[in-house]
Amino acid sequence: MKVLAVKLNDKNSYRVTFSNGRTVVLSAEIVWDHGISEGAEFDLPQIRDIMRAAVFLRLYNTALNKLSYRDYSASEMLKKLSEDCKNPDLCEAAVQKLISENLINDERYAEKLAYKYVEVRKFGKRRAMREIISRGISRFTAEDALRQYDDVFEENIMQLLSEKYSRYLADINDKRAIDKVKNSLIRSGYDFSQINCTIKDYFDNMNETLEEQ
Repeated sequence: MKVLAVKLNDKNSYRVTFSNGRTVVLSAEIVWDHGISEGAEFDLPQIRDIMRAAVFLRLYNTALNKLSYRDYSASEMLKKLSEDCKNPDLCEAAVQKLISENLINDERYAEKLAYKYVEVRKFGKRRAMREIISRGISRFTAEDALRQYDDVFEENIMQLLSEKYSRYLADINDKRAIDKVKNSLIRSGYDFSQINCTIKDYFDNMNETLEEQ
C-alpha cells in the first residue's frame, strides 16, 4: 500500500492518505519512527504494526494525562483504558510500561491512601481496608500499607470520642446516645470490642477528672 500524501494536521500530528483512499491522523512520533512519507510503500502486516503502535501510543498518552491529576492503581488504569479501547493486550501493555517506569506503583499508592483514610479521615482499619481495596489495590498490599497504623487506630478513636462525640457522652447512663456513637464508629470501620473498650476508658477518665476537681 502506497502513501499518497502526508500533511501536517497540527504541531504533533499528520494526516496520512494511503492508496486505498483511507486517510488517518497519526502522531508525529509514529510518522517519524516508521518512516512514513509520500511515496513510501507498506505491506498489510506493516500497516497493522503502524496502527497498533498508534493505538498503543494514544493509550499511553491518555494514561499519562490521567496520572497528571491523581494516582491510579494498575487495576484502575487498566479499567479506564479499556473503556476506550477494546484491545485488552494493548491496554495491558500500556499499563505495564507505566509500571516499569514507576509511574504506576500500587505499593506507593496504597501508602498514600492509607495516610488519607487513617490520618486524615480517621477511619478504622476495616473501613480503610475497604476503601483502599476499592481502588484496585490487592488485600495483601492494603494490609501492608495499614500495618504501620495499628497504634494510630487506638489514638484516633479516642480523639473522635473527645472531639466529635463528646456531646453524646455526657451521661454514662444515656444508652441511646452511647449506641448512636457506637453505630457511627462501626460505620467508620472500627471493631466493636475496640469501641466498647475505648468508650469505657473514656468514661473512666472523665470520672477521674471529675473526682480530682
